[in-house]
Amino acid sequence: QAVLVIQGPQCIGFIDRYAALGTTLPKYLTPDWGSAFAEQETWLYRTGHAAAEVSSKAYLVGGGVRDLLLQRTVKDLDFTIVGDAIAVGKYLHLHYGGKLHLDNMFGAAHWTSPDGETIDLTTSRTEYYAKRGSLPAVFSSHLQEDFFRRDFTINMMAICVNPNHWGELIDPFHGCQALLRKHIQIVHGLSFLDDPTRIIRAAR
Repeated sequence: QAVLVIQGPQCIGFIDRYAALGTTLPKYLTPDWGSAFAEQETWLYRTGHAAAEVSSKAYLVGGGVRDLLLQRTVKDLDFTIVGDAIAVGKYLHLHYGGKLHLDNMFGAAHWTSPDGETIDLTTSRTEYYAKRGSLPAVFSSHLQEDFFRRDFTINMMAICVNPNHWGELIDPFHGCQALLRKHIQIVHGLSFLDDPTRIIRAAR
C-alpha cells in the first residue's frame, strides 16, 4: 500500500509505509538500563555479543520492553534478530551450553540457558496473508518491516543489545506515549482482519 503524490495532472511519486518509518530517529536509554533486569542482565549482554559475532543485530522486543518502561519486573526475554536468529541461538548454545530448539521454517530459535533462563530469538520478518485469517507466508526483512506484523503500537518498540548500539530504542509509532496514556492502538485498518485474535489480546 502507498499514497500517491499528485502535482497538477501528474503523479510525481509515492510514499509507502517504509518511507514513513525512515524519518524516525532512534533514542538511547541511559547506559545502566540493563540493571533493571537484575540477574537477566548477563543474558542481555551475551545475546548482544552473540549477535555481533555472527554479523547480526539483536533487539529486545515485546513484553520485556513494556515492562522495562513501566518499571515492572521483566519476565520475558524475546529478541528480534536482524540477520540470522538461528546462528545466534547456535552461538549461545555452543559457548554457554543449555538446550536449543530450532524452527527453520520461521527462522527462530528457543534457547534455555544452564541456569534456566529462556530466550526466544526470531529472525526479523515480514508476513503476507493470501487470505484473511489464514496463516501468513513469511519472508526475512529489516526491523522496520518486522514492526508491521505486530498488533499494537505498544508492541512496536525495540531496544538494541549489541555492544556498539547498547540501549538504542527504536519507537517509530510512538509506543512509549501510548503506553503512558494507556492507549491500545493499531497502525492500519486491516489489522484485525489479518489476525482476528488481536481483538482478544486488546481486551486483555
